[in-house]
Amino acid sequence: MLERLTLWVSICLVAVIALTGCGRSASNRIADAARVVEQRPDSALVILSQVSYADISDDEELMARFALVRGLANNRLDKSLVTDTLLPYAVRYYSGINDTLRWALSSRMLAQHYYATGRTGEAVECVDRLLDNIDSQDLCWDIHINRAQLAFIERDYETAARDARWLVDHTSLPEDQLKYSDMLMVSLSFSGRHAEALAVGDLVIHSDSMPQKYSVLWGDFMNDYAYMLQGAGRQADAVAAMEDMMANTPLPFPEEALSRNLSMAEFQLNAGNIAKASHCLSLIDDDSISPYAEAYIKKALMLSVIEYNQNGRIPATVMQDIPKRMDMALRMAVNGRETAIENVYLLDRDKAAMTIERQRMWIVILSLVAVLVLVTSVSVYLIYRRRERLAAAEEKAETLAEMLASVRNDSREESKDVMLRKLVLQQLGILKTFAGAPTAQNQDALRKISSLASGDADSGSLVDWGSLFQLVDELYDGFHSHLTREFPGLFSEKEIQIIVLIKAGFSTKEIGVLTEQSSATIYVRKTAIRKKLNTPANGDFMLQIEGKTAS
Repeated sequence: MLERLTLWVSICLVAVIALTGCGRSASNRIADAARVVEQRPDSALVILSQVSYADISDDEELMARFALVRGLANNRLDKSLVTDTLLPYAVRYYSGINDTLRWALSSRMLAQHYYATGRTGEAVECVDRLLDNIDSQDLCWDIHINRAQLAFIERDYETAARDARWLVDHTSLPEDQLKYSDMLMVSLSFSGRHAEALAVGDLVIHSDSMPQKYSVLWGDFMNDYAYMLQGAGRQADAVAAMEDMMANTPLPFPEEALSRNLSMAEFQLNAGNIAKASHCLSLIDDDSISPYAEAYIKKALMLSVIEYNQNGRIPATVMQDIPKRMDMALRMAVNGRETAIENVYLLDRDKAAMTIERQRMWIVILSLVAVLVLVTSVSVYLIYRRRERLAAAEEKAETLAEMLASVRNDSREESKDVMLRKLVLQQLGILKTFAGAPTAQNQDALRKISSLASGDADSGSLVDWGSLFQLVDELYDGFHSHLTREFPGLFSEKEIQIIVLIKAGFSTKEIGVLTEQSSATIYVRKTAIRKKLNTPANGDFMLQIEGKTAS
């Protein structure tokens, strides 16, 4: 009883601890999210969604940790940081405690937040402050990349060119040399410094960082280099470079054909080859180009130039369609930004609702604890009652064992035979009684009786089969002994048990209980016995066995 009581108490304690875990502090939740943010950023966001703003608003450290981990999770998932409005708290806090690494991380994410909300000027200023205060080469590398990207978005090509040149000067990897030389070349070109841009391109072509000729990377670089030739006024060279690239470089993906034809059309048009430019534009399907606003507009503008050159007028479709498309794209962008900001307010409201829900959860927890205590008390009472019934069963078993011992020690043969038959009938009656009501208490009582009869307290069997076979032999003129002698090795142990129990008058259900098998299994074993004896379909295999054992 003590063991079962201990089990119930343990279950109650585990349940209480598990439910109490629902009330983990905001600090613990943020720490859990920080541990999984690198491998499972989605899980980190789920954990952080359970933190209420009210729980961290009075703690600068918690605000900073929450903002940093949430920003990292969104960054890992390539999500916009438009909703990360707490990042300024993180920047101020980590700057104040001189935690350079976390200050740099939060500042970079704040710059992305500014960009996502349309505040690109503030984004560039944020990155500039980083470069003025960071000495780490690795951090500076990432920051220069970040500022160059933001500068392109802001169309500050002079800043982009400076960052690209810094990146080129601070790497020896051929792939990085190619990538950032290309960035420098394009930045200079957009700044109007075409000669410098072309000089950078020529330097790359004659360097070790230039990819293998006619490879995909080679083709990407030559496409940009052709634009440098055009910017420098060398239209014929631009066309020749583009033709060589298009003829020999494989397409990395189908959409690349659209970009190549669009570039070639531009080069041919600037070279004065209007017919060839028109041919290149005719290869671009309107349906395939419509999802790409910039490409669609470039194609429309070139068609307008061609038509104006041929007919002296600008197509009306261009004047109407392009402004409408641009206006629609702008409206969608503004709507997306407003929706994101609105989601921030909804998120704060949901967190407030979660705080109320957490309070309700504690009420539920206390109620569950009360129920568990009640269940435990009832269980203790039931265990106590069961132990009393088992004690009574043990007492009956001991009495039966004493009766059996007295019969075995009786020296008078006639009296012993009479008492033994009576005792056999009593024991079989006990077995039938317990087998007819196979409760857990009855099964425990049977095991006690079996262990007392066999002398093995650890046998665990419902029946002491050796004693039972002896009893059946005494009652039915040696039936079991004759069975094993007349059919040596024919039947399995389970089949012998079934045959003996049938002889003793037990039903299929009772046999199943005593042999610890299902009724279906008993039927299957009976079928196996019939097959071994070749019993006819309408025959009784017990008659065959009894006829054999009686002879």
